Amino acid sequence: MKTKLQKQYKELPNPKPSWKKVEPLIDWKAVKQLQTPKILRVKDDEFKLVIVEGSKEPPKKDFDVTYQEALDKVHERGLELMNEEEYRYLLTLGDYDSKSWVWLDTPEEILIIGAALSGGRDVDDVYVGRTFASNHHGYRAFRGSLRVDLGLKSSLEPLPSPTSEVE
Repeated sequence: MKTKLQKQYKELPNPKPSWKKVEPLIDWKAVKQLQTPKILRVKDDEFKLVIVEGSKEPPKKDFDVTYQEALDKVHERGLELMNEEEYRYLLTLGDYDSKSWVWLDTPEEILIIGAALSGGRDVDDVYVGRTFASNHHGYRAFRGSLRVDLGLKSSLEPLPSPTSEVE
């Protein structure tokens, strides 16, 4: 698994820190919870690496869940739900989720009204919308996401630690 992710990392656009610096920052126990880990880098300006469930459709065990059940399951695995930005980016990379809808990380103001965000694909269009968070649907699943903060600025210099003085 490490070799596969290292290969994916090398294919990411530069600038980026060396794999040697990135590898120790990754929670490998959480990565092992993903059936098909795929590296995304959707926040180039912040140097955040995102590792997501990268299978064409989410694993069967991750279907037919409510939003809260999906949230509980990803947290048990040391992951988060994919957010809308990550999800939209993933769907630009290939034919993902042509048969399923996926629960997405949802802002509190939407959860308060009993709804949650979910996303899906219809031919070439990607849709993200609100639906009842308590609904069970056989075609509704989730994708886990692991966000790795590389602790870098855009210049690839380490960020100051919270205890260091900033001039």
